[in-house]
Amino acid sequence: MDRIAIVEDEISCANMLQNYLSQYNETNRMNVQADVFSSTIDFLSDYDGSYFAVFMDIDMPMMNGMDAARKLRVLDQTVSIIFTTKLANYALNGYEVGALDFIVKPVSYFNFVSKLERAMTVRDLRTDFPIIISMKDRKEIVKMSELYYVEGDGHFVVYHTAKGALRVRKTMNEVEQELKGSVASCGKSYLVNLAQVQTVTGNTVIVHGESIPISHAKEKDFMRALTLYIGGSKRTDV
Repeated sequence: MDRIAIVEDEISCANMLQNYLSQYNETNRMNVQADVFSSTIDFLSDYDGSYFAVFMDIDMPMMNGMDAARKLRVLDQTVSIIFTTKLANYALNGYEVGALDFIVKPVSYFNFVSKLERAMTVRDLRTDFPIIISMKDRKEIVKMSELYYVEGDGHFVVYHTAKGALRVRKTMNEVEQELKGSVASCGKSYLVNLAQVQTVTGNTVIVHGESIPISHAKEKDFMRALTLYIGGSKRTDV
C-alpha cells in the first residue's frame, strides 16, 4: 500500500491535505493512505520507513521541520521530503537534507498533486527497474513491478509475470543474486517479489492471488526480508 506522512501542527492545513489526498484518490482510482503527525518528535519516534513521501511543515514547535528532516535522513536516505511553509526562503536550504521540493502555504490542490506525483515518479524510478529475460528464441523486458515470483524447474527457472510464464535455463541462485533486495526465497523452488506479497498466513504466502508454500527452513529468513522490505531499508542502494 502506498503511504505518505503529513507532519503538520496546524489542524486546518493537515485536514486540507488529507482532503486533497482523498480527492486525488477518488479522481485517479488510487489508494494512497496518509498518517498525520502534529509533532516532528512523534513522527520521528514512530518512524517505520514505510512512507514514500513526507509533507512536512517547517515551522513546527519544539523541533522545526528542517532539524527533523536532518534526523530523518539518518533513518531513511530515500524518502521524498516536501516542505510546506509560509515563507519560501525558509525552504531554500532544503538541498541540505535532500528535499525533493517545497510548497508555499496556502497549499493549492494543483500544487499538492504535482508534488505528490513527482514523489511517485522518484519512487518508481528507484524500485521499478527492468529485467531482461533471455529465452531461446527471444528476449523479454519485464519491469520489476510485473514480476510476481520465480519458480525452479530442474535446470530451468520460470518467471511468473504479467506477460505470462517465461522459462529460462538458469539457476535460482543466479536469479536471487540478480534481484537481490527485491526478492526473497520462501523455499527451495520459489523466489517471491516482495512488492507483490498480499498476505502471509501460517506457512503460505499469497502472491498475485496464488498460494506459495513457505518452508520451515526459510520461514524466519523470509519474514525478516519481508519486514526489511516493508520498512524501506532494502532499496537505499538504488
